[in-house]
Amino acid sequence: MSANQVPTTSGEAAPVRVFAQSPWAHVAITVSFVLCTVFLIYELPLVTLRMIDGYMTGPLPVASKSFPAEPVIGKSLVLSEGERARLLEQLTEIRSLERHHFQVMKFVYSLYHVAIELTLMSSILSAVCLFKVTRQGWQNSSPFLRNAFLSFAALTAFAGALPAAFSHQENISENKSRYLAYSALERDNLTYLAIGQHANLELKTPEDVIFYNDKTLKVLDDYSVFMDVSKLPHTQINLK
Repeated sequence: MSANQVPTTSGEAAPVRVFAQSPWAHVAITVSFVLCTVFLIYELPLVTLRMIDGYMTGPLPVASKSFPAEPVIGKSLVLSEGERARLLEQLTEIRSLERHHFQVMKFVYSLYHVAIELTLMSSILSAVCLFKVTRQGWQNSSPFLRNAFLSFAALTAFAGALPAAFSHQENISENKSRYLAYSALERDNLTYLAIGQHANLELKTPEDVIFYNDKTLKVLDDYSVFMDVSKLPHTQINLK
């Protein structure tokens, strides 16, 4: 047997062992981990969205409500054609913004949930791989084990930085507060159209309600999506 020949007990095992010891094995293992990570990042939010639909839409008002084409207008409320058209336009805008902030909140919540799941999973797996590597030694451990440890450690750092860098908690909180504000404004308008009396007793006439809606919409009119690149380690980027 020559010095460069790999000793084997069977002819079929030799190609496998030679490949495992070659640089291509490291490349193949690393690429497989990257592909699995990309799959998890894209697939887990979809699974999480379906999962959180059950316990998020229940406590939040009208989150899953199917809006009627036109609200009920009580007989006690006397409106001109212009007032009626403007109130319905405002209600349509309120509902659109309400749904927007709810969808953004739910989507960011799913990403936040996925980041926590990936961080927990990858940290546990990297710890197990590290334990195996330290017992066998770096040089004596298999390429698969070393690549698994490095890949899971990198995934832990990546997933752990996502919530802070993309301000998940702030995005969830801001969009939830705006969603609830639009939802309350919608209920006030539906009540006013039904019985002719607003929850704010200072609003007596349709003109008062229209001006109040415009003022409230102007205050709430903002698409709340935040990111904080300073949370990334050793980042020097001027965004001004």
